[in-house]
Amino acid sequence: MRTAFRIALVLLAMPAIPTIAAAATKNEVLYQTSLDIDRDGNSDKAALVLVGPGRTDFHELTRDRYGLSENERVDLYIYLGKGGENADLRQKPDFIKQQVADPERVPWVQPLEVSKSGSLLISAAHQWGASHDWTEILTVIYRNGEPVVAGFTMGWSWNSLLADDTFETREGECDVNFMTGKGTLTKDVDKPQPIKVVFKPVKLTDWTSANIPKACDSWQSQDDG
Repeated sequence: MRTAFRIALVLLAMPAIPTIAAAATKNEVLYQTSLDIDRDGNSDKAALVLVGPGRTDFHELTRDRYGLSENERVDLYIYLGKGGENADLRQKPDFIKQQVADPERVPWVQPLEVSKSGSLLISAAHQWGASHDWTEILTVIYRNGEPVVAGFTMGWSWNSLLADDTFETREGECDVNFMTGKGTLTKDVDKPQPIKVVFKPVKLTDWTSANIPKACDSWQSQDDG
């Protein structure tokens, strides 16, 4: 009994052991692309990195989109001057933005793209093929040595079942240019209407879903005509 009591005391004095879930967390490159994001004439690498417990079917799910599971998030890594290489997570990136897509709003992450002007486009969607779905796109550029959100675009589709058992589809788009400070809201086939707010660029490090203009979520109140 004394021996058992001593063992118990030793165990109580030991530091807490990390949980299995925390120990199993790992990073994997989900999508990557090359671009000259800082406009210095050298190719850079941007990568979306999946952070979570890991999936055995990971590589089978990433071709067109990836649905984040519970306890997973996606971070943005930027490696300056390394656009000709695959992203190597053993190397420290020049920039990291944790949870670049809000899994509560848009859990379906899509491949990175580069705009015609050379900006980085980060896309994620709410649902696929559902009655109410939307896609959000962040336009990211470099200013004063760091990434900033230069634009936000949100496109949506709202399908409603009518009394005669037919469906009515309503679509729209909210588009904000943080560099010019202007934005527009389009509902159905109407002409784009200006959003009466003056916008300012947001550092990517500071970006959260709280920065999304309220007008971009107004489409969810479909009774406003």
